[in-house]
Amino acid sequence: MNRRNALGLLGTCCAHSKAFATDPFVRQDIDTSKLPGTWQSRIGGAVATITFLDSGKFTGRIQKGATVQDEFEGEWSIKNQYIGPTLLLWEFTKSRTIPVGTVDRDELETLNNEFLILWTRRRERRAYRRLVPAKLK
Repeated sequence: MNRRNALGLLGTCCAHSKAFATDPFVRQDIDTSKLPGTWQSRIGGAVATITFLDSGKFTGRIQKGATVQDEFEGEWSIKNQYIGPTLLLWEFTKSRTIPVGTVDRDELETLNNEFLILWTRRRERRAYRRLVPAKLK
């Protein structure tokens, strides 16, 4: 194989934006600076709204119709792993239904200007849409 073909092949398999889909040691980069903002998802018949602040705090509400099922707040952090998913860690400091001090974790699948897609511990996929746009830099 000549040099030109070898470089073309290398560029095709390694620099392709979907390389993470076929190579278990290459994962999609997640720009966690896009997390702060307000996000909303439908979970069953309820609507979950969560606001992540730059300060590492979050607030949220789960509402079904006019009934607020839970209001919660706490602190969030990101755990990047060399091999494995990027994790979103939640520590609850206030909630009607979740004990204070509970630390939960979700795997970040997608995070961009429009969508936040998480996998819960129960392997449930949750898709959130951004309500409040990210700050312009």
